[in-house]
Amino acid sequence: MFKHILALLDGSPCSERTLNLAATVARVFNAEVTLLCVVEDKDSAADEQFPASLTQASAYLDRVAHHLAEYGLSKVKTEVKKGRATEVVPTAARSGYDLVVLNTRVICDTYRHTGVMKRMLGSVAQSLVRSTQVPLLMVGNYGSVARYSKPGFSFERILVPLDGSLLAEQALPLALGFAKASGCSLFLFMVRGPAASQSAAAAWDEATPSRYLEVVAARYKGDGVRISSAAREGKPALDISAAASALDCDLIVMATHGNVGAEGLNADPASVTEQVVIKSSVPILLLRGQEKES
Repeated sequence: MFKHILALLDGSPCSERTLNLAATVARVFNAEVTLLCVVEDKDSAADEQFPASLTQASAYLDRVAHHLAEYGLSKVKTEVKKGRATEVVPTAARSGYDLVVLNTRVICDTYRHTGVMKRMLGSVAQSLVRSTQVPLLMVGNYGSVARYSKPGFSFERILVPLDGSLLAEQALPLALGFAKASGCSLFLFMVRGPAASQSAAAAWDEATPSRYLEVVAARYKGDGVRISSAAREGKPALDISAAASALDCDLIVMATHGNVGAEGLNADPASVTEQVVIKSSVPILLLRGQEKES
């Protein structure tokens, strides 16, 4: 599934929090990891932790690669590029990689120059989602992030948010493949947001979400992965993040624009995805879905 992993670094401790997670995924799939640092065409001297030249960036990545080798990860390469991150990173991602690992601070490209975190999916991640089909593994800066930074971390449970749409279900094969390779279980979770109309509310009676999840889980019973599920009413983004933490999940796997096509779920799909990425203390594996009729 994942054979070539691209890990984005900018010299900050926040970006380096992704390293153990990237190394864990690499060990699960016996994948090669390439560390990429982009030196942007603007002054970054205001913060000394960010490499300001190609030479500094190269030396920095060499140190990181040596550190990973000490933890038994031998297949590590480094790459330094100069230019705008929103242009360089998607181009690099399309060069044979099947997973990009990044920190939510890195994707918010104004943060390191202004100290202000955008409350939206950052421009680098947006450019990746728009221009590539490469899944993104995103790590936040909140909650139990230290848990994923410790050597010996392993995946035990994956949460997959669903909303009844075919688009959201496109995350299932990716989640299933990840679960089979890592030996963990899947938890299918559905949150019914405010109904768009009374007819939609009537169509989505209390039992409908549970029946839907049972049907979805039944499709994969023969794949050897433990699958459980739950449904509730509430606020999708908040409840997805809360459930992942409460259930001690190690990963959330979701497709972008997952709410599109689900009658009765009228939340802004981009907003749901972005809020989960920003607020979740659990890493998120984000897949760009293809528009389909539900």
